[in-house]
Amino acid sequence: MASSELEDQPAVAVDKQFVGDVSDDETPATKSGVRLDPKAKTHTPTPKFSKNDIVHAALKIGNDRVKGSFQIYQSQYNSERAYTEYQLLDPYKGTLVNNGAWIRERDLRMERRG
Repeated sequence: MASSELEDQPAVAVDKQFVGDVSDDETPATKSGVRLDPKAKTHTPTPKFSKNDIVHAALKIGNDRVKGSFQIYQSQYNSERAYTEYQLLDPYKGTLVNNGAWIRERDLRMERRG
């Protein structure tokens, strides 16, 4: 028969690996049994497009969706969201598209190398 009463069990000593409490903002030195190297370099992927490449994109400019060919003006890696972004230049007007808004790499298609 099973008893619903709690049985007396011996106390077990727990070995504490962490002396101090780790706040939510800090990264612990060990996570899931793996030591983290604070000096490790983060991997930044190489951009798919280079400066002056011609790309095709369908962009929303104002209230209109515009398809066209644009020139890569500048690229940057967005480390918070983990993707590469580009600023596009309108080759006919000589101005940045959407006042220099950053466009995700996945929204662009290669037309030709610059």
